[in-house]
Amino acid sequence: MGCHLIDCPFYNAWMAKCGLLPVPDRCMESRNNGEGLVSTSFEIGSALVGRKLQFFTAKGTCMYPCLKQGDVLYVDPCSIESAQVGDIAVIRSHGILNGHRIISKGFDDALGAFIVTRPDRNRYDSDAPTYQDGLLGIVSGAERKGKRIQLHPLKLSWLDLLKIELWERMLWQAKPAIVRFLNPVQQFMPYRAIASLYLRVRYPEPVISVHVPLKPMQQSDFFQVIPAADFNLTTVQQKGRAVVEWSVQFEFRKKVPAASVTFVHRPDGCPEGSGWYRLHSWSRIRYRGAGLESRLVDEAQRIFQRSGASCNFNL
Repeated sequence: MGCHLIDCPFYNAWMAKCGLLPVPDRCMESRNNGEGLVSTSFEIGSALVGRKLQFFTAKGTCMYPCLKQGDVLYVDPCSIESAQVGDIAVIRSHGILNGHRIISKGFDDALGAFIVTRPDRNRYDSDAPTYQDGLLGIVSGAERKGKRIQLHPLKLSWLDLLKIELWERMLWQAKPAIVRFLNPVQQFMPYRAIASLYLRVRYPEPVISVHVPLKPMQQSDFFQVIPAADFNLTTVQQKGRAVVEWSVQFEFRKKVPAASVTFVHRPDGCPEGSGWYRLHSWSRIRYRGAGLESRLVDEAQRIFQRSGASCNFNL
């Protein structure tokens, strides 16, 4: 996409073009498929505003069996100096957030103090040194199915290795096959009607929230989370300026996203047209065809009306 609006928040200076990526690259599943323990996405419950305690959802198996997929992690902001060997540090690496255990600390005369981390599943190799600007905090607690769990490293048995192998095969091999089977089934009108009715009866009061990334076009970072009924484009800011990207999201179970629709604001002079546009939609495989996207679009329309703005919903 050719563009020369270098002041546009979506302009990619390195590639000298618009940074709004194709839909497949911006979808929720792409954001969630990082190999690290923690991959921030719409699952982050609150932004690191005021340096308060935050929660994340564990992803992947690199810290298994100490931490497992779906565990809720509570993270305290922490300095490099205060971090201790044995803590689980949340670090930014290659565009995603990883939760790895600190195995050593050090000091560089030019760059200052640093920590060295390693996932529990890896007994030998370690991550590159992490300095203060790459450390987001320390995991201070974790819950699994509502119960607190210990954070100390656990021995990885042969049964644990078998469980991980089966889980990864299911995720990377069986799941795509299931998706290919379900896609045509979910397009039939009887299925769509039954699925929509079931969700409305099963979850009569879903949580609908708005997620605003702290900076536009971030692929993995923090999000402000605001109840949809309280969100107004004229009062919320993004990097100290008016919001240019946000998503409205369904949650049927606390902290577990079911579907979302993302909107972006293109500036005047944009070759693709200025104003608010719907960038893309996403829903979990099990909820596709249940009409969640239409319900989110209705909620977004109420937000735009309340904010005195309009949007091109047909993109």
